[in-house]
Amino acid sequence: MSQPVARALSPATRLCVSLSARPSPFGTRFHNHLYQALGLDFIYKGFAVQDIEGALRGMRALGIRSAAISMPFKETVLELVDELHPLAREVGAVNTVVLTDGRLKGYNTDVLAVAALLKGHNPLGEGHPVDPSLPCVVLGSGGMARAILYALKAHGFQDITLVARNPRTGPALAKRFGCATTAQLDAISMGWPEGGRPPTPLFLINATPIGMRPDSEERVPFDEDWLSRAQTVMDAVASPPKTTLIRRARAAGLQAISGLELVVAQAVAQFELATGLTPDAAQIRAAAEHAKL
Repeated sequence: MSQPVARALSPATRLCVSLSARPSPFGTRFHNHLYQALGLDFIYKGFAVQDIEGALRGMRALGIRSAAISMPFKETVLELVDELHPLAREVGAVNTVVLTDGRLKGYNTDVLAVAALLKGHNPLGEGHPVDPSLPCVVLGSGGMARAILYALKAHGFQDITLVARNPRTGPALAKRFGCATTAQLDAISMGWPEGGRPPTPLFLINATPIGMRPDSEERVPFDEDWLSRAQTVMDAVASPPKTTLIRRARAAGLQAISGLELVVAQAVAQFELATGLTPDAAQIRAAAEHAKL
C-alpha cells in the first residue's frame, strides 16, 4: 500500500473527526485519502471519547467542521445538537454532525447508505436490487438497526422480524417501525406456519457486533440452517471487510452486502456533507482500498 504524501497544515485547515467509544481507523484513512485526491485543505482524526456532550461542546468551540458519530452515541446525540435533519429525527439516531454558522446539525447517513444498497447502488462495484417481497430478519436494536429498519420500510418491505435481546429497546423499536419482535432467533419460527419453520427464501441482516474483529471474528450470527433458507444477506460489521458471515454467504451463492460496502456508502455521504463535493467512483474505490481494515 502506497504511503500518503505529507500535507502542510495551517490555521485555515478544516478539521473533521469521528467520535466513538472505540474509533476505527477506517474513517481516518478513507477521508484523508479523498482530501488528498481532491486537493482539499482538510484533515480527519478519530477520537475515543466517553463524554460525548463535552466533545460536541468542544466541536463548536474549536470550529470542527463535522463529526462522525458511532457506538454508543447515535441516540444520545439526538438531544445534544441544535437542529436535526428530518431523516435523523424520524429514524431516532444521528451518525453525523455538521457545524455551520455556529450551529450543530444532526444527520443520518446510515439510512442513505442502506437505501442505496437496497436499490442496487453499490459504491464499490456492481450491485443488485434486493427484492422487497422477501421476509426479513434483523438482528440488533441499536442505532444501525434503526437505520436499517427505516430503509427497509421505505423500500417496501412488509414482513420484518426484529431479533433483539434488550428487553427495553427491542420491543420499542419494533413498535416504532411496525414489525414483529423476539429476543431469540429460534423463537421466530413460532410465528410462521408449516411446522414452525420460517419460509424460504429470506433476507437476513446482522446489525450487531457479532463477527467483528477482534472480539468475535469467527462467530456468525446466523448458522448454516438459517443461511440455507436465505436469498440475501447483509452484515453491518465492517472489520474485517469480509466477515465469516459474508464469506459463507458468498460461498453459498447468495446475494451478500458487506459492512465494508455499507460503511463506504455512508462515509461518502458524510464526505459530501462536510465538503460539498462528490468524489467519483474511481476515487471512492481507491479511498476504500486504501482504508481497508
